[in-house]
Amino acid sequence: MAQNTTYSPSDYDAFIGIDVDKNSFAFNVKDHFTMNKSLKIPAEPENLYNYIQKHLPNQRVLCAYEAGPTGFNLHDYLEERNQPCFVISPLSIPRAKNEKVKNNRIDSEKLSKYLKTAELKPI
Repeated sequence: MAQNTTYSPSDYDAFIGIDVDKNSFAFNVKDHFTMNKSLKIPAEPENLYNYIQKHLPNQRVLCAYEAGPTGFNLHDYLEERNQPCFVISPLSIPRAKNEKVKNNRIDSEKLSKYLKTAELKPI
């Protein structure tokens, strides 16, 4: 799937926000109902892909992570397997002015929330 500038959340069943670093992927999974699951796995693209295949079979899943020093490896891996994945500019992610706490779990949860509400624009 090529990077789109717009998308419709109704086209997807689940949304995965990923905080990527060189050692791990912290990710949060949301759906249109009550699912809100946070997990952390070793930073290997196949680990995330296998999680999606095992735990979200037959669901239309949209992933996103913030652009950074880890590059586009995760994006490219998922897209080659027809798993939609957006890379998001850090400057385009909505942030509260008084936001002080920042960690991988919180960042991944924000990404999945904003994916679900179509508030993110991919690079």
